[in-house]
Amino acid sequence: MLKLEKARSFAQTPATSIKSVKLNAGDKIQVLELMKGEVVDNPEVFNDQLLCEGPAGLIKLPLREYFKMSIENAKSYSTEGVGDGEIAIHQNFEIVSSEDRKDRDGDIVWPSQAYVGFAEIQNKERKYDYEWLKSTGTKESYTGPAVQNYVVKAL
Repeated sequence: MLKLEKARSFAQTPATSIKSVKLNAGDKIQVLELMKGEVVDNPEVFNDQLLCEGPAGLIKLPLREYFKMSIENAKSYSTEGVGDGEIAIHQNFEIVSSEDRKDRDGDIVWPSQAYVGFAEIQNKERKYDYEWLKSTGTKESYTGPAVQNYVVKAL
């Protein structure tokens, strides 16, 4: 298991999900390392990512997204065998299933770059606001997958 700082692990900001690939049932994922990061212009807001290897090669999994995964045969982290203020997470897991994530209104959640208004956020004309971003609609040209909710099993 990979050891992490507990307070930092649970203080992650919402981050972009795995977007370039949709993981499929049976895909095996290995966590290679933790890449610490912060939100641009706000170093007090963490945005750590797990560098992973999967069937399509290297992928980045935001730590916050890892904690959103349902792990069917284990807890998502452990405090056993680690120091005070640390947790350990699984380094190997297999995708059991996935489904499109829905927001509290029951609408499918798309990656930020799929929305028309994302350029304003990227250009720092607006702060990130999901409700506003959603109201701008999705780009007709976007062909990628929706954000996924994954069920996995620890290996």
